[in-house]
Amino acid sequence: MYIVQHCVTIGKGTYESECKGVCFDVAYANGRVEQLKGATIKHIEAYSPTSNAPAFTIVAMQFGDNGESYDVPEAIIAEYYRA
Repeated sequence: MYIVQHCVTIGKGTYESECKGVCFDVAYANGRVEQLKGATIKHIEAYSPTSNAPAFTIVAMQFGDNGESYDVPEAIIAEYYRA
């Protein structure tokens, strides 16, 4: 499980964010990008302290840590929306 503790919006129109403080359950996920390969998406939620969270569609997801990165395959993102 990943818990995003802080996101910063980078763009307008299309939502792009950089998330920091990612965890597996309660333990920080530092150095554990490899464990995401083959994972599925179960739940995604947006929150804004200043307004209602808008509806959104994810078109790409990438996780990175210390130069190692993992691009979530489009098929996994598409499967989330079919469920």
